[in-house]
Amino acid sequence: IRAVPDALLIIGKDDRIEIANETAREIFRGGDASGDLVGLYYYEVVRSPQLYSLIDRARETGEPVAEELRVELPEERFYRVMISPLRFGEKGDSAVVLFHDTTQIRMLERMRTDFVANVSHEIKTPVTAIKGFAETLLDGAIDDRDNAIHFLRTIQKNSERLNRLVEDLLMLSRVELGEIQIMKEEVAAGDIFEHVRETLSERAAARGLDFRVSLPEGDSRFMADRNRTIQIFLNLAENAIKFTESGSVELGVERGYDRIILYVRDTGIGIPGDLISRLGERFFRVDPSRSRELGGTGLGLAIVKHLLRAQGWDMEIRSEEGKGTEVRVVIPNVTRK
Repeated sequence: IRAVPDALLIIGKDDRIEIANETAREIFRGGDASGDLVGLYYYEVVRSPQLYSLIDRARETGEPVAEELRVELPEERFYRVMISPLRFGEKGDSAVVLFHDTTQIRMLERMRTDFVANVSHEIKTPVTAIKGFAETLLDGAIDDRDNAIHFLRTIQKNSERLNRLVEDLLMLSRVELGEIQIMKEEVAAGDIFEHVRETLSERAAARGLDFRVSLPEGDSRFMADRNRTIQIFLNLAENAIKFTESGSVELGVERGYDRIILYVRDTGIGIPGDLISRLGERFFRVDPSRSRELGGTGLGLAIVKHLLRAQGWDMEIRSEEGKGTEVRVVIPNVTRK
């Protein structure tokens, strides 16, 4: 019983727990495996009317029963509960209750369902626009030159949005499946940032932003896949520019004893504290309407998160509403020079 990895309880005829393994004590005692459950009534330990009815059914029928169970402990958890009478075919006997944790599976299923729903939603809007304006042109609007050009530009804009979405989905899929190989070489932070600055400087200037690179004295070199690292910081800097109305966007470096931190800091709208943990979820946007208006797909940070993980790096996000955001990429095991 001690070796069983799932939580296991044996409940006597008097509804008291006769045996509880270590996993059960950890789960139902809030992580305290030393807290004994033996002698307690089972309904004092697991407060779930659904479980009570399952145990009653197993006792009444003398046959094993199994069902999905949702429990608050205090966070939401899901278990596949299997209840077996100790002697099959006899009513009112003691019962063995096994709790198999299916929380991760349920969360993955929920993520998959949300992903399909989000993809459908993201695709439906541009497809509807393309279809509607194409039909309008075919119905005679093509002869109205001024409106026809406007409709064609709208079709072009929405087709580009679809193309960006498909490209981001393919990239995310390739990264998650491990199809993108990480080829590390020694690179310089200044070289990475200069490439990003050259690519996005016009966009920042168009918004009236001071787009700058701040490098410390000395050599800031580390092992990385150059192209993937450029992709990471292009994405982070582009997000910073999108959500900064005025002020600056800064790319910089901080050196520690055995690590380097590359950061993207802006003076933008900031992110509410309760939403920071959700950044990196597929299709999650702090400001959905603004993000779509600026051409975002909602997949950029998800791609960044996976590319960072593939290189063994971490990401920290610090933000304050109305004052700005700082995204920090932590690169460990760097020899200080």
